[in-house]
Amino acid sequence: MPKESKQKSSQAFVYRRKNDEKGSGKIRMSTIKILILSVLSILFLVTMIQNLNAKYLDGVLAMSPTMPSPQEYKKNPWSDFNLKVENGKYISSFQFQDHEGVLWIWRVALDEKETKHSIASFGIPEFITRSHITSANRYRINNGAFIIDDENVLRPDYHEMDRRYGSYGEALIDLADQISAQISDNHLTTKIRTMISFVQDVPYGMPPNIYDKIFINGVFPIPQVFVVGWGDCDTKSLMVVAAAKRMGLDSILVHVPGHMLFGIEGIPGPYARSEVYMGKTYILGEASGPEKVDWGQIYDNYAIHHIYQM
Repeated sequence: MPKESKQKSSQAFVYRRKNDEKGSGKIRMSTIKILILSVLSILFLVTMIQNLNAKYLDGVLAMSPTMPSPQEYKKNPWSDFNLKVENGKYISSFQFQDHEGVLWIWRVALDEKETKHSIASFGIPEFITRSHITSANRYRINNGAFIIDDENVLRPDYHEMDRRYGSYGEALIDLADQISAQISDNHLTTKIRTMISFVQDVPYGMPPNIYDKIFINGVFPIPQVFVVGWGDCDTKSLMVVAAAKRMGLDSILVHVPGHMLFGIEGIPGPYARSEVYMGKTYILGEASGPEKVDWGQIYDNYAIHHIYQM
């Protein structure tokens, strides 16, 4: 397991964002002073954006300076992400809104070296996918690359991804625990809703099939979300499932055409969408965002293609 998972509780914190208090006194400025301050502010913001962009590129695993822009990128206006590297740590900062409309800022530190290693272990060399998959390459694919050959179709091995990266789900548990403590609500449903609201506010984007000559099948491993600040429905659903499993809850991934949902065992309410699988009832949920939908609600009346028992 990644070393940083053992450090989540001591290196992550969340706080509720409050509106700045405004003083009652009025400040008079001349028009010239206002213009000067405006110009200086713009120059400062440009410099900050350039620095943040440099940090962003440095944080993308340091694997390639040519990280492509995500396809179909979407985000909520209030969501925000920032990454910096300090003393061998990735310091990821997320701003998100819970289902009650409260803004939170969450910062979590991950060991830089271990995180890079964890992400770099995902995927297979692109050349393997160019032609007929030989027996040797099939063995290579199915053993340790987190991509499997499923009846001659390459797809992510979600079970292996959970085994290798699921410990990063402990960060979400820590987030939910901290917020529950601050709002004095320790109910399990509240914690699950907190985790869902967070992943929905992580900007949505579709990774490329091939990145830096590595076939990743359009999916990021969980730790990469903490480094690049966005992800797709597969990765974000896996984040929720990884956390739920480590809370002792049976979970499933639900593959529908062109999309991925998650399910967590529970007793559904009157209007909640649920699915019975292997004798257990799972309340379905959406992780992809940016639309804010609660646990038990899904975007559409999907036809289920496959269920992965996690």
